[in-house]
Amino acid sequence: MKKIYFLLFTFLTISFSFGQASDLYFSMYGEGSSNNKFLEIYNGTGAPVDLSNYSLSSCSNGCDTVNEFDFPDTFTFTAGTMLADGDVYVIAHPSADATILAAADATFTFLSNGNDAFALTEAGATADTYVIIDMLGDLSTAGGDWDVAGVPNATSNQTLTRKSTVCDPNPIELGSFGTDAANSEWIVGDSDSGWGDLGSHTGCVSGPVLTITAPSEGAEFTSGTTNVDVTIDVQNFVVGNPGGGIDGHIHWTLNGVAQPMKYDTDPESITVTDGESYTVFMQLVDNSHTPIAPAVEATVNFAVLFPCDLQVGTITTTCDDITSDPDDTYTATIEFTGGNTTTYTIDTGGIGTVSGDDPSTVENGTITISNITENTDFVVTFNGNPANSSCDFTRNINSPDCDPELTLPLYDGFAYANGSALTDAPNWEVISGTSDEILISSGSLSYPGLAGSTGNKASFDGGGIDNAIMFSPITSGTVYTSFIFRVTDLSTVSDTDGGYFALLGNYDARLWVIPATPLQGGAQYNVGLGYNSSSADIIDSELHDINDEVFVVMSYETSTGVMNAWINPDSADFEGSAPAVTLTINDPAMATSISQFGLRQDSTSETGFMDVDELRIGTSWAEVTPLTLSTAEYTSSSFNIYPNPVTSGVVNITSASNETIGVIVYDILGKQVLTTEIANNILNVSSLKAGIYILNINQNGNVSTKKLIIK
Repeated sequence: MKKIYFLLFTFLTISFSFGQASDLYFSMYGEGSSNNKFLEIYNGTGAPVDLSNYSLSSCSNGCDTVNEFDFPDTFTFTAGTMLADGDVYVIAHPSADATILAAADATFTFLSNGNDAFALTEAGATADTYVIIDMLGDLSTAGGDWDVAGVPNATSNQTLTRKSTVCDPNPIELGSFGTDAANSEWIVGDSDSGWGDLGSHTGCVSGPVLTITAPSEGAEFTSGTTNVDVTIDVQNFVVGNPGGGIDGHIHWTLNGVAQPMKYDTDPESITVTDGESYTVFMQLVDNSHTPIAPAVEATVNFAVLFPCDLQVGTITTTCDDITSDPDDTYTATIEFTGGNTTTYTIDTGGIGTVSGDDPSTVENGTITISNITENTDFVVTFNGNPANSSCDFTRNINSPDCDPELTLPLYDGFAYANGSALTDAPNWEVISGTSDEILISSGSLSYPGLAGSTGNKASFDGGGIDNAIMFSPITSGTVYTSFIFRVTDLSTVSDTDGGYFALLGNYDARLWVIPATPLQGGAQYNVGLGYNSSSADIIDSELHDINDEVFVVMSYETSTGVMNAWINPDSADFEGSAPAVTLTINDPAMATSISQFGLRQDSTSETGFMDVDELRIGTSWAEVTPLTLSTAEYTSSSFNIYPNPVTSGVVNITSASNETIGVIVYDILGKQVLTTEIANNILNVSSLKAGIYILNINQNGNVSTKKLIIK
């Protein structure tokens, strides 16, 4: 560790008749909000100084050894860096405010956090010695901020400005800080203040100096402030009533109006009101009331803000759809209080459509921003009428994740309302078509040995909308799906190749129904598998009758493109290993990722009347062939609620079970507002007012908490 020596000065500062400093010293220090940190070094020596002979040395929360820095040469200057006489060198944190960085000559990350000693050091006589030129803090103090000019913890969240009368650096620990405003070498300013003065300094002034130390220039006081203290610092000039040893006094004005002459340096308390701006001007005068020459004066401007009554509360974002479509939208709701006091402007930068309650006319309510494209984050700006409001603030709106993120295994028993469209069910989306929805119909399909059916079933025929359920892409291994289907009518089918009605992947594996002859009236069909869109690539020879409930397992191997299908496998093989396949074929285009299962309505000449139920998707045979629901989990979500937000007074709550569901509804304050049990998956919330609620849902010990928005 290099040794540190203190350079002691004789403190006869008045002897510097030419107003020159004996060496460099810190002229400004800032430790403000966030990373708004800086140090300013002043050269008042009368000649240029080569900074490469100097460095900054520091201690983090106290040094390990007294008078030795933990980090000698913390910051060094590039060789040949010259600092002109009367100029300053500013070192700032690289993430400081742009105003600070504009004045900075260099950036450095590890500046003080308010409790880290910093010194301006110069190389000593030997390579392992340094001389402390100027000091901020105490080498031996760990973890504490320091008082300056009698202000507690002033090295933290404050701006310190060296008095212009200071001529010399001060190498003594805490020596420049002083105990009060009079004996301190520093003027303590507010947090994040004084940035306009950064980049210039005038030191070693031997004549009179008048400084308004508070408030800082441009300060804005909150609404409700009734008094503002104006504090001053006077150097090299004795203020008082005329008499022996008195140099003069102070004349001052408030907003251009002369105030009683000031014969002391005590603070002046000014009575203020909301929405007003104030200018204080002060000047030093002699005992005959004549301004001294050259003039010594100071001005500060400050204001008291109007109130901002508007308060923004909970912000909620909700997906309008959960699909893989990049053009999905979401809705943001913003609760507010304190409206109806002035006119407000709500600016979203052109994002979405603003509706709902208007804070210009409504005291408490909810602002709605709808039709926002998913993955769009934006800022909402609230501005009050400047004639009577200081409201000018922003809120960030972050997009929810509106893409499907279902993970395998998953199960869907189609436990949705009878007659509803599959398009409206959670996690299902339209992948093709514009009319003739796949609908939910009452009742379930079943297969011997397979876990008991729940919910309802999906029913469709002919041509129309195709729906798919999305899940996180599977990029390695095998994806399995199983379902029960039933053909109830083939009378409209005229194509001898039939049509495919189920698909795994992006139309990669397709399951076909091929009617047996005679067409249009025949009562039997075969099952086929393939990748081709015009006909099945391989067909099972077994015939199935109309209204048979057929259980199918399909699989796709992502590394080889092998597609398999098992038609009505024996339940003895359920939850075990896959038995011999019924149909197998290779996909020549080989998909490397599988992320959806779909139900397809081909056309009226190709797709008969169909029912599909008990859909399972997993990555193993056992996951899609359960003997009982107790042996595995197959739920994409314990409970689904839709629509959300609710506008009709009715919300659907579905699960993998058809048991009774208990629901307790709480308002946003935690008050219980509704308790009920539902057996038909429908919860009536028409008695509740618009707002945000919390649902506690319980079914057979399975408990979940969901947020519900009622419009």
